[in-house]
Amino acid sequence: MNCRDIISSIFSNFFKAKESENSFTITELVKTLSSAKSRGIGAEFGRKVHNFWGDPFAVAEREEYLSPFPLAYKLGEYWIYGVADLIRFRNCLPIEVIEVKSYDKYGRYEVLQVTFYSYLTFEAFLRSVKPTAFLVLGWNGRYFKKRVSIKWNPETARRLLLQAIKRKRIKHKR
Repeated sequence: MNCRDIISSIFSNFFKAKESENSFTITELVKTLSSAKSRGIGAEFGRKVHNFWGDPFAVAEREEYLSPFPLAYKLGEYWIYGVADLIRFRNCLPIEVIEVKSYDKYGRYEVLQVTFYSYLTFEAFLRSVKPTAFLVLGWNGRYFKKRVSIKWNPETARRLLLQAIKRKRIKHKR
C-alpha cells in the first residue's frame, strides 16, 4: 500500500469507528483506568492553546510533516478511535506521537493517553514502525516548558486497552 492509500484507509476506519455502536474513544478508555486531575489551568485555556492544524494528506507529499491526526483501530469487536494532538512523520512513517498539555505536571492519565495514541498509530500504519511517545508540558500556544519521553510497548498498550474495554462493557451493562 502506498502512503495515500494508508491514510485513506485510516480516515475510512476513523469514520466507521465514529458511526459504530461498538466503539470507544481514547478519552473514554483512559478515564476508565485513570482519573483526569484538574491542573488548575482551565479547560477553556487548554482548548485555546490546542489550536493545531494540518493536512494529513500532506504526509504523503512531504519528507517530514507534523500534524494532528485521526486514528482508529478495531480491537476484537470494538473500534477505538481519537485524534492525536500531533504526529511527526518522516517519509510517511509515524516516528513520534505527541500529546500537548497546557499544564506542567503529568500523571497516569497523560501517560495512558499518549500510550494509547501511540498504539493506535502503530496499528493504523500496519506496524511499520513503533513511534516514540512524548508529552509536551507547559504549552502556552507558543512555547513549552518540558518535553518528556514516555516509554511504551505494544503488548502492554494492547493489554491495557482490553482491560479498559472490559471495564467499560461491564459498567455499560449495569
